[in-house]
Amino acid sequence: MIYNIFSNFGNIVSIVFVKDKAAALLEFENQEFASIAKEYLNNIVFMGSSLRVCTILPSFLIHFLRFSIPVTLSLIPKLSKT
Repeated sequence: MIYNIFSNFGNIVSIVFVKDKAAALLEFENQEFASIAKEYLNNIVFMGSSLRVCTILPSFLIHFLRFSIPVTLSLIPKLSKT
């Protein structure tokens, strides 16, 4: 269901569900897709709860997984290899 909602805004490279934090981390093909999804989906009602969407860079992923951060869904834009 998460894939179906977020894939409308761009190509998703990967999804990781973090059950103990009630979160999912989505990696989009590029940052533009992640930003558009955040703009349209942040604070909508999803399955009876307000959906919180934010963008984080991969370097913050370890911090997210280690500590309890109040985020329902996070988008991780894939960084281009240059």
